[in-house]
Amino acid sequence: MALGGCFVGLIPNIITIAFLGLYIGYLFALIPLCGYYGYQMGGGKKNAMMGVIIIIFSVLSVVLMLVWEYALMADELDFASLGALLKTNEYSSVFITDMLLGLVFAALGISVVWRKITGKDKTKKFDI
Repeated sequence: MALGGCFVGLIPNIITIAFLGLYIGYLFALIPLCGYYGYQMGGGKKNAMMGVIIIIFSVLSVVLMLVWEYALMADELDFASLGALLKTNEYSSVFITDMLLGLVFAALGISVVWRKITGKDKTKKFDI
């Protein structure tokens, strides 16, 4: 279920990139959070393996989504393949930047999830 949760976390990214043409890095932090809640909803136990699974699926989701996005872009721009698109300096530097930013923001989401898994989340809840 963690994989399904990560794919649910990709939905806002896909919508903003495909329909609005915007790249919003903060949305990549949602991917591990959705993976965490998907894992919990699937009945997974809270242990160290849970963190490893969420990290792997989160990174895999970010990489696959960006590769898919650039493959569609290569098709729209009449390049023979994704590899041909990435051989141009302009698109390869943008791809690397997008990939690094996506992974950095996913790492921020992973750090929040890791604190929840290890029990080091000391935030206080306030009643209104």
